[in-house]
Amino acid sequence: MYQLFCGDYQTAMKDVKGNHLITDPPYSNRVHKADVLLEGERRDKAEVNEIPYDAWGDKEIGALCEFFIADKRIDGWFVAFCSHDQIPCYEKYLGKMGYYTFSPLAFVTTGSNVRLVGDGPSQWSVFMMVGRPKNKIYAKWGTLRGAYVNKAENNRTRYRGSKCLVGMREVVLDYSLEGQTVIDPCLGSGTTGVAALLEGRRFIGCEAKPDVFETAKARLAALPNKSDLVLPIPRSSKPKNATVEP
Repeated sequence: MYQLFCGDYQTAMKDVKGNHLITDPPYSNRVHKADVLLEGERRDKAEVNEIPYDAWGDKEIGALCEFFIADKRIDGWFVAFCSHDQIPCYEKYLGKMGYYTFSPLAFVTTGSNVRLVGDGPSQWSVFMMVGRPKNKIYAKWGTLRGAYVNKAENNRTRYRGSKCLVGMREVVLDYSLEGQTVIDPCLGSGTTGVAALLEGRRFIGCEAKPDVFETAKARLAALPNKSDLVLPIPRSSKPKNATVEP
């Protein structure tokens, strides 16, 4: 079961309630300015495509934390993908919301983001900022993975920024329970939604750009007939007795 919204999440999702937030919002201004460029050129002379979203800074990250945690639209895990220079900001605001925060986790897709200018190491990782409520329920959730390492998938959606589906299923398994509701206010092409539905979770997503929204909408609607998306992956390391009170 899922529900999708198109528009600004702060307007479209004002009446939404769920358990956990798992989202991949826009990254920092440095990432959006394509700092992989060296003197305006790539090594292979390829054209650089701009990221179709405005970068997120302190204001946007603070608003995300306040909207979902302070306003009690979630009562569980907060998981946000980010660039390395956004980590202090997430730590600051999650702390202000009274959440316990963890060291950033690497989400690695080997072979991705090749640095074509040839001036240094490629970046195969983005980072996950994870926070939880400070209570006994989540303190006893269980030991989870310390990183997510995946190979690039041939069947990934072509939409820029889409995460590896196998890896996202692992994230969903670790940070939610079957039957619970996962919220993603930055839906993109819908990979988090696909992962949530395949793992027996409910899903609520929102996407600001209509064309991208239609991609996600079609992808989720077609899911029952897409056997190629049902991939065998290891079960979560979370203990079977992990429960969350209603």
